[in-house]
Amino acid sequence: MDRMKQGFRQSMAWLHTWGGLLCTWLLFAVFFAGSLSFYREELTLWMQPELHQAQRGGDDGLAAALAVLQQRAPQARSWTIALPGPRDPVIEARWNHGKFDRKAVVVLDPATGRALEPRETVGGSFFRNFHFSLMLKRTGYWIVGMATLMMLVALITGVVIHKKIFKDFFTFRPGKSKPRAWLDVHNATGVMALPFLLTITYSGLLTLAYVYMPAGMIAGGIDSERFLSEISPRQEPPEARSGKPATLTALAPLLEQARRHWQGAAPGSVTIHHPGDIAAVIDVARRRGTGITARIEPVMRFDGVTGRLIAAQEQSAPGAVTYGAMYGLHVAWFAEPFLRGLLFVMGAMGCLVIASGAVVWGAKRREQHGATHAAVGYRAAESLNVAGIAGMAVATAVLLWANRLLPAELAERALAERQWFFGAWLLCLPHALLRPRVAAWREQLWLAAILLALLPFAVRFSGGLSLPQALLQGRGAVAGVELAALAFAALLAWAGYRIASVKPALPRARPARPLPEAAA
Repeated sequence: MDRMKQGFRQSMAWLHTWGGLLCTWLLFAVFFAGSLSFYREELTLWMQPELHQAQRGGDDGLAAALAVLQQRAPQARSWTIALPGPRDPVIEARWNHGKFDRKAVVVLDPATGRALEPRETVGGSFFRNFHFSLMLKRTGYWIVGMATLMMLVALITGVVIHKKIFKDFFTFRPGKSKPRAWLDVHNATGVMALPFLLTITYSGLLTLAYVYMPAGMIAGGIDSERFLSEISPRQEPPEARSGKPATLTALAPLLEQARRHWQGAAPGSVTIHHPGDIAAVIDVARRRGTGITARIEPVMRFDGVTGRLIAAQEQSAPGAVTYGAMYGLHVAWFAEPFLRGLLFVMGAMGCLVIASGAVVWGAKRREQHGATHAAVGYRAAESLNVAGIAGMAVATAVLLWANRLLPAELAERALAERQWFFGAWLLCLPHALLRPRVAAWREQLWLAAILLALLPFAVRFSGGLSLPQALLQGRGAVAGVELAALAFAALLAWAGYRIASVKPALPRARPARPLPEAAA
């Protein structure tokens, strides 16, 4: 109550500082993983070097996919063929017997129809899943949701307390004291990325609003499964298999018809229900990312024997469109390369806003109390800063190296990659606790820099395209991952050098109290 009496802005400053600090390390991890998720497909391709030579184009892949499905699963309930796209160069042929089977998939080279055998890996989807749930499923949704809500509060209170927000944007004083310089970085990056941060935070809350606020669904007698089916509508299930055999119609004309119907938008997948039966039905879905909305891509349904158009699903309910737009804004599947790169930069700036805020907090406490007199709680917070920020970079580099060093045929390989990531991240905390603050920052940043700088040489352990080969062959996804690793290695090395050159802060001198006058 006393703090509230100090004034509205002072109260907001207190809420901004402590509300942000309590979630700093979690928010940094969520933003870090979310930023990498913008390049989920590219990371997955890099982490499966067996796919680096896959060539786009040609009809052999589609015919080969059908042949594989007819050979391996002629009695399956359905077949699904995921078609290659700008960011995914291969064809995936899947079949469904009514239950999930991770082995019920074959990956094919679209140009030759040759079956490929990519290694099992967490791929770029690891960062997406970590971003949404911390790999803790529904419990993780709640943890991330609470942290996201605190992020939204921190953004709003940050705007309130900076009444000179535009002046702060153009202010950077590297020659000033370290807290002042870091505060300038915090303010400038926060203002520059503010529209992105507000949009990505608010849309992130809305994507899982049905988890956080289910009262409306409960009142309407709707469970979460029905809600998800309504916001991600699909065609009605086809009639049951008749038991009468029939030849499947050609797929290529159906794909071309769908492309014309969608005014040039490419199909993304083909699902064949009851293959080989006279009741066969073919669903052609538009490739995702052709519009801002997500999870409501239109579907055209054809008779699987005659090729006759049965229905074309185009319109969705307003609620589904609204949800799809907010979800689409968050995941940005619609983004072209330039916009995707810009979103990644904005996400990196969000990480810098969070990290600089944590550094400012620690620097101010050292300036006020002195590095040698810091309380145990301050020391623990400083160690969490190191492990949560620099340690995340170390863990990511270790994950990429684990992808290259673990045997390709290892059982439960994806689980082993996750264990390497979390094991490396966990080890960064005792290192930060045992080492002096500056030394811990320097060593973890430099370790991450070394691991990332050497990443292009990991091709010797795993095969795939080297960086020069990827550049010469125009494999932008493969080359881009390694070029980004080199760029971040240079940035982390520079950051470690700058931190190593910082002198310990001295406690701020307090004015001496005047001596009381002697009694007369």
